[in-house]
Amino acid sequence: MLASPPTLPQNATPEFAVARTRLLIGCYRKADFADPEIAARAFVSVLARYPEDVVIKVTEPATGIPSKLKWPPSIAEVVEACNEAMAPLLREFDRKMVDYRHHKMLPPPTPGPKMTVAEMEAKLGRPLSGWVKRIPTDAAEVAARMAREAEHRRRESEGLPEPPEAA
Repeated sequence: MLASPPTLPQNATPEFAVARTRLLIGCYRKADFADPEIAARAFVSVLARYPEDVVIKVTEPATGIPSKLKWPPSIAEVVEACNEAMAPLLREFDRKMVDYRHHKMLPPPTPGPKMTVAEMEAKLGRPLSGWVKRIPTDAAEVAARMAREAEHRRRESEGLPEPPEAA
């Protein structure tokens, strides 16, 4: 199943973080930032520590930080939003890691030799007649078996004794 251990997605490239920071800052008035250049550098350093999917989710104008905050976000708010967006990826990674560890611990299944009924009876030291029923394959044989079972149920329900078995 799992040949190699699971990995988390790679972090965003600095270029990608810069582009998404420009988008994030562009959603607010420049006058709302004390120092837009320092804010941009800080946002880039935070966003570059997360995978691109997380950065997109956080900086998307329609659903990310710009749609939730009326004022420019603080660094703490960006980190909080990134951690929140990262949580499902970490849970999935943890689940896959558990599967991988369990898979590595289990030995591969090895099919054993198939035993015949005679070999099973010899190994157990008793017949399997009560344990294994032969499955009929012929339609006539199936019909005869069904008729015998129906006759048995009829005799049982009427309280009649069973006929002696033929030798």
